[in-house]
Amino acid sequence: MVLLASILIQFSSCEKPSEVVVKWDITIDGQSYSYEETLSDGDEFENGAAIFQTNMAITNGGSQLILTATDGAVVTVNFAHVNMTDEGSYVFNGSTDGAVSIMQNLSAYSDNDGSGASTILEITTFPLETASTSNNLQQTLVIGTFSGTVADVNDDLHNISGSFEAIRIQ
Repeated sequence: MVLLASILIQFSSCEKPSEVVVKWDITIDGQSYSYEETLSDGDEFENGAAIFQTNMAITNGGSQLILTATDGAVVTVNFAHVNMTDEGSYVFNGSTDGAVSIMQNLSAYSDNDGSGASTILEITTFPLETASTSNNLQQTLVIGTFSGTVADVNDDLHNISGSFEAIRIQ
């Protein structure tokens, strides 16, 4: 009986955790927005509120962090870079390496080249596995922060800061 209980405990501890919480927050000129969502095995992760995808097998194949509210977006944040494939700092300042864009209601912001906008995205946790290859969804979270400035359509600068915990889908 003790052996059977021991085997059942070991088996249950090897099960794939079936849920992960993804979340993000952003402050734009002092106005804060945030969103949190629980994703489960079987969900279409690419439609989640905080996703990270990369083409690691292709040099400069591109990486993307997408933060949105899935219940009718008030804010959508998109960081796209040629090579976000590890922990570290990534600069978005209108260069050809990356771009940041934010839609907040009817306002649009970006790192317009020549506007002086510059945002640093810091990835503090970068998992090697993705949601489709991991035995533990919690271990697929890409975690980090960002801060800096973005420009509106008139090239006026706006301060932003925030954090994210996004599921890595690719």
